[in-house]
Amino acid sequence: MGSPYFVLAQAIGRWGNFVNQEAFGTNTNLPWGMHSGDVENYLRSLNDSGIDPTMPVHPTFLYESLWNFGVFLFLIWYRKRYKVRGELFFFYMLLYGVGRAWIEGLRTDSLYLGNFRISQLLAIVFSIVFAIIIVIRHRTSKGELVYNAANGPCDIKDCEEVCKNETECDTKEENVEKSIGESEIDNKKML
Repeated sequence: MGSPYFVLAQAIGRWGNFVNQEAFGTNTNLPWGMHSGDVENYLRSLNDSGIDPTMPVHPTFLYESLWNFGVFLFLIWYRKRYKVRGELFFFYMLLYGVGRAWIEGLRTDSLYLGNFRISQLLAIVFSIVFAIIIVIRHRTSKGELVYNAANGPCDIKDCEEVCKNETECDTKEENVEKSIGESEIDNKKML
């Protein structure tokens, strides 16, 4: 349940890159491009003919901060709707990886392994692995869910503490599916 707050902390922490004038991207004409003396000096030291040190650059720290904040909002919304134990963490890793893979492609300070950016490669691998884990967990966890009136669908083991009597939890598979189906209908109405 802490995953939303990990990514919120990352969203806030990215602003340290702005203070340090680091973690920026290539040149941009967008109105929010950043420019400073430190950025210009760093770009000059790269001797990269494809980057003009006098032009604004992508503020990749801002992109990652906004992406992480969006992931935080999604996880806060989804935490009452998840159906498989560990799913919030899996979605955190998946979504963080997707954002990081895209943003890392813009940066000028990446570490390379041959022609590949190490951080981008790791982010893509994480995204794929956690997408697979989500699919596998959904397929293997069917019938293991209970419906808790306070917490919504949850794993039987997780709900043992909460489920003190039959009025709080219903472990009959058909009632769980009915309850989950009703909650999905309610979620679709909210959208």
